[in-house]
Amino acid sequence: MSCWLVALCGFVIFELYYFFRGATTALIGQVRRPLNISDEANLYGICTLNDVDFFGNHMNNARFLRELDFARIDFFVRLGALRIIRAAGNTVWVGASTIRYRKPIYLFSPYRIRTRIAHWDSHDVYLSHRFESLNGFVHAIGYSKLVIPKVEIPELINRASLGPVDIPVPDEALKAWIAYLNSDRQQLYDELGHQPEKSKVNDTNAVAS
Repeated sequence: MSCWLVALCGFVIFELYYFFRGATTALIGQVRRPLNISDEANLYGICTLNDVDFFGNHMNNARFLRELDFARIDFFVRLGALRIIRAAGNTVWVGASTIRYRKPIYLFSPYRIRTRIAHWDSHDVYLSHRFESLNGFVHAIGYSKLVIPKVEIPELINRASLGPVDIPVPDEALKAWIAYLNSDRQQLYDELGHQPEKSKVNDTNAVAS
């Protein structure tokens, strides 16, 4: 009985379910079909009682962003990029994310998250995400900016790709979001009274500090 109580407390208090699901997603990703740079990944889920908001009938807005963590894990594992990053003793984190909600995902409704690389530059990778019902209706659209320190993104892309690949052209929405991030970064530099390293000044998409 005490073991079950400890396990329950771990899942409730320490959010062990998040780490359990992340590890499970990574393990399953290793046996799913490998992806190439230009491929799109589909990760399926269902809105459960753990996901709903205060009203209890549809997915909490914050859960959408949390689900993107698992979509990114699945995508990077199947792409082989996570293995390359870990082998180099490196890491990856989300530098920014945005999402636009179109229609709720209701309780017990299945959905899928479509993830693909939308653009990259020398420092960052930009992912496009779509939450869809199984009939293709788009519930939410999002973007993620991934930061991988101490690595040139084109080199990582070449190692993870199965052949030559062109940099995807960002759509207008992504261009506008990148412009916002650059403007916000510059505003912060102006407030702090300093500029980024010289090597990053000429890169309009440099990593924010």
